[in-house]
Amino acid sequence: MKKFFIAIVVIGVIFSLISCANQPVENTSQDKVSTPSHEEVETEMPIATKEIVPTATETEKLWQASSPIAEFTDEDIEYLGIECSGSDLEIAGCIKEWEEKNILFCVTPSGEDLTLTCSALVETNEILPGILTSKDVIYNQLYDGQINGLCLDYAATYCSIAEYYGIECRIVRSDTKFCEEVKCDPDEIEPSYDQLTFNFFIKPILDRNNLPFTLEAINSVTEDTWAHYWAEVLIDGEWEFMDASAQDTAQRYARNGVVVVDWSDMDKSDEMIAFMNQ
Repeated sequence: MKKFFIAIVVIGVIFSLISCANQPVENTSQDKVSTPSHEEVETEMPIATKEIVPTATETEKLWQASSPIAEFTDEDIEYLGIECSGSDLEIAGCIKEWEEKNILFCVTPSGEDLTLTCSALVETNEILPGILTSKDVIYNQLYDGQINGLCLDYAATYCSIAEYYGIECRIVRSDTKFCEEVKCDPDEIEPSYDQLTFNFFIKPILDRNNLPFTLEAINSVTEDTWAHYWAEVLIDGEWEFMDASAQDTAQRYARNGVVVVDWSDMDKSDEMIAFMNQ
């Protein structure tokens, strides 16, 4: 999937203005002090030390992986304006129909992202699962007032609604990466972030969760995303797929190309800690 973070010219201008801000004037009114001797300098000079990021064995894990499926409340359902009733199968179909009408797929037919955060849920959850959830999707992932997203946005939102109605739901994925299926041009798609993107989009998310990861640490674990995600619901003891974002899901089942997502396996926080401590 295409990277959701693209540099913004306006932000670049703001950044350059900030960097050109006046420097503080040196205070020339201080009393003259004697110059310390060579021995005093050697004695008082602090020794630079590298800050070690705690590992999971030394303290509680910095990040506990979780599912991006948030628990929706009555207020969330009212905000979405969705009303479903009947059997579990009827409710499952109702949710799928609601998504088809009310969620906009955020990539145009020509392959352009409609929003800067189009791939946000996918990319963050493949590094730090649960750092963004379906609640972020319905309240923050908007384009002209309409909820929008990619396949994982549909799947996570679907499951949040299904679980609200008491239907067991889970997210599954393809067994192939995005570029395996669309044959990406390596010169056009690079699974990494630049400093501007990190400062204005990624770091605020990390800061909200008290996570110390650097740009270099993030880029050390960033990879091509999985090609597709979708929801499955348990109906009469059988898992049934409900995919409002694609038409070829049945073909994946036909070739057994389906994997139930284990979010703890997606967590790369320990790898980033190890990278920062090396």
